Amino acid sequence: MREISQADTLAVFGGEKNPPIAVYDTSRPYSDPEANINIRSSLPELRKIWIEERRDTKQLKEGFFNQYLQNYIAD
Repeated sequence: MREISQADTLAVFGGEKNPPIAVYDTSRPYSDPEANINIRSSLPELRKIWIEERRDTKQLKEGFFNQYLQNYIAD
């Protein structure tokens, strides 16, 4: 959760103090000043074991394997 402070409403609009708003923070670690951010690294593979245990996926080599993407990149 994150708390967002609000500016007071201007006097011309009735002038009042506005309370902070608590919101669910979906920004992940990017808003955490203590987080070590490296945009060159991948996200943690949190679901890798679960996906492998399902035995319904196949690991592909790096690169574009979809023919549509290969044609699109070539243009």
